[in-house]
Amino acid sequence: MSPGGVLNPNGNTFTITGGSLGLDVGAEISSPGTVKSQNTAFDIRPGSAFNANLNVNSGVNYAYSLHLHMMEVYMVI
Repeated sequence: MSPGGVLNPNGNTFTITGGSLGLDVGAEISSPGTVKSQNTAFDIRPGSAFNANLNVNSGVNYAYSLHLHMMEVYMVI
């Protein structure tokens, strides 16, 4: 998402089934609502905000920033 972009699920569930989602500086994912992911890479950069619930549905999901250490989020079924 570009700087200044806002995604607000507005109480709904926004599902990403693969690929990647990047948040540039000043971009925001806000609540209420849930982001549901399957095998997704999140590039969350410093100065952006991820303020919604995250539901890891399946697979391996990565959350990282080019400026920070990478973290792996696993879902075991």
